[in-house]
Amino acid sequence: LNKYVAKLRNDISWGIGIKEALNHMRNSLRDSKLISRSLTILQETYYSGGNIEGILDTLVSSLGSAMESERYMKSMMQRHLYMMYGIFLMYVFLIIILGNSMLPIISQMSSATYRFEEFSLVNVKSPCDPSVCMDNICISLCNYYNSLSTLFGFGEPYSVEAYYKSLFFTMIILQGFFTGLIAGQISGRSWIEGIKHGIIMIAVGIFVALFTNYIGLF
Repeated sequence: LNKYVAKLRNDISWGIGIKEALNHMRNSLRDSKLISRSLTILQETYYSGGNIEGILDTLVSSLGSAMESERYMKSMMQRHLYMMYGIFLMYVFLIIILGNSMLPIISQMSSATYRFEEFSLVNVKSPCDPSVCMDNICISLCNYYNSLSTLFGFGEPYSVEAYYKSLFFTMIILQGFFTGLIAGQISGRSWIEGIKHGIIMIAVGIFVALFTNYIGLF
């Protein structure tokens, strides 16, 4: 606050009324509700002819404690924000590990026919296979997955690989968006901040997924 106090002193020394000088200072510090309220109290004390010196001492003491608490809270919120990013990255890498370990097995099963109990023959198919997916909701989802697989190279449309990679990719995007919303509420208590963090997490998730897919780990 030193530069604002110096400006207040300069304003008063140049002949600007204390009322107007305090208004200038409050406008400069309007982002801080705590300081703005304190300046309002100081103005009201000045207008009513109260003991400004005593009020100033009280305000300085209260402001010091409040600002210390505010700094501590911001520090804690920053830690929680970093934790949210860490949790999201862990989620992304777990999805990639899951896909990398599970997809080869499922793909192999889909290309073979298995006999169980000596009676039935089972062929594992993609959930998007036209012989399996027949209702409108399934068809719409599979069209979306096929578009993703074509766009990002997740495999041949209607294949098991394309289905699961597109599903995992969508899960990463949704997780990033909603984790970002929560992170914004924690750090800034703002939906705008949440959307900003959501966009950042989505971008990071998309980059990691596409990069690992490109090098063959997803």
